[in-house]
Amino acid sequence: MTPAGGAAGAGDDGGGADVAPVDRAPDAGKVAGFDTGHAAGAVPDPAAAAGADRFIDLGGGDLGGVPLPPPDAAPDPADEAAARRALRRRIDRAVAAIDTMLSVQVDAILAHPRFAALEAAWRGIAWLVQGLGADGLSRLRLFDARWAELVRDFERSVDVEHSALFDIVYNQEFDMPGGVPFSMILALYAVQHRPSRDHPGDDVGALRMLTQVAAAAFAPIVMDGAPGLFGLDGFAELDRRQSIAADFRQPDYLRLHSLQQLPDSRFLGLVVPRVRLRGSWRGRSAGDIGFRYDADDRQVLWGPGALAFGDICLRAFRDHRWLAAIRGTVRDRLEGGVVATLPPVDFATDAPGKILKPPVEVHVSETIDRELAEAGFIAIRRVKDTPFLAIHNMPSLHRPARVFGSEVARVNERLGTMLNYILCVARFAHYIKVIGREWIGSFQSATECEVRLQRWLNDYTSGGDDMDYDAKARFPLREGRITVADIAGKPGAYECRVALKPHFQLDQVVSEFHLVTTIQEPRAA
Repeated sequence: MTPAGGAAGAGDDGGGADVAPVDRAPDAGKVAGFDTGHAAGAVPDPAAAAGADRFIDLGGGDLGGVPLPPPDAAPDPADEAAARRALRRRIDRAVAAIDTMLSVQVDAILAHPRFAALEAAWRGIAWLVQGLGADGLSRLRLFDARWAELVRDFERSVDVEHSALFDIVYNQEFDMPGGVPFSMILALYAVQHRPSRDHPGDDVGALRMLTQVAAAAFAPIVMDGAPGLFGLDGFAELDRRQSIAADFRQPDYLRLHSLQQLPDSRFLGLVVPRVRLRGSWRGRSAGDIGFRYDADDRQVLWGPGALAFGDICLRAFRDHRWLAAIRGTVRDRLEGGVVATLPPVDFATDAPGKILKPPVEVHVSETIDRELAEAGFIAIRRVKDTPFLAIHNMPSLHRPARVFGSEVARVNERLGTMLNYILCVARFAHYIKVIGREWIGSFQSATECEVRLQRWLNDYTSGGDDMDYDAKARFPLREGRITVADIAGKPGAYECRVALKPHFQLDQVVSEFHLVTTIQEPRAA
């Protein structure tokens, strides 16, 4: 989903000035912003004419408020070559002054929060489109709405099933004959745990509704956490926090903790911090943009970290047709959770391309990454000695109540909340829903339905452990079981319970996922 009017989470490092629109012609008596010294239609006196000569002479005074060096000494009239060289120098100085004026104005436009949000949204979408691949198997659909509009729609709906987003994601695709279920939803918004003056909406209430939409359609939603979620004004302070866990024990987070304990919150991921979406404009020449733009390098275009999550998933599906191996790093390979396609930016103090800046808003240490994961957040970190980023942990927001029992039980509970495995299990739910809907008229009993679905599931199951990425993508399950039963009072409708044990990417354990879906005659379109 893409926001309108600046909800993309983009910003800048150096601030900016508002730029008033040009909605009228220049004042009479001014030409392109230069005061001619007299009102339009008036007869100038000699003194005013002398002032006008100051505008006409390229070597004098100032140019639109930008001071120019004094003109060279008048050349010898007989030396035409010297005169031409002097004129060229004066013209070059004037052009440089105009370039400076334009650079200041462009800086102000690019730094404006609303323009930056718009630019971040479209650059982020372009980034995702480039990762789709040429095979046409990945699709990208856009839904344009402000976060405030979604919140208002949820608040006005009797329940989540009457909301606009539920209708689009569930009714029109997942539960519609011929519909194509969404694998995941990237929401380019940043949320926090409580309203503020700059962020007045009830994000926690809206997230509760969003998780219900995602769980119903088995379509995990990934979005950003705002700095305010951690009590910060900006992410630059994130790595200086003493203890993320201690911060989240404060009473302000009680509603968030209540949300995290809901089973549906397994389908929600929050990413921090933001990533850089545009390289530097420094040194761009007239051949690129029509003038030499001396950009203010403090102005940085930051965009949602959820876009990096989407880029990782697109690459994994393009390479392996599966989404299990989307976290961590593999030596000398662009695999796992590596983000390698963001625009490079170098330090201006060194030779171009020699030392590159990490395209992430703040360095997240391993300790902070671990604390964020324990709290239910996905952290983007830089990969040492490279211009790349990586996601090492991929938890959902779900934090269950304290799990008692063996260490295996606690590990299984943790793995059951990880988004990379939720994405895989959800894909099986999509196929079972669609296949069962197509077969529903040919079943004589629930047992026959169960046998046919189990036979289909066995084609994706292998008990081997020593398999590479491609083999695990071909046989993503270690074990799979399906149980189908009649639904009382609904002839021809079945309840399908599925237990799946996927092959885990980096975790040498076995955990089982359970999901429940309904198979019945499709409703009319």
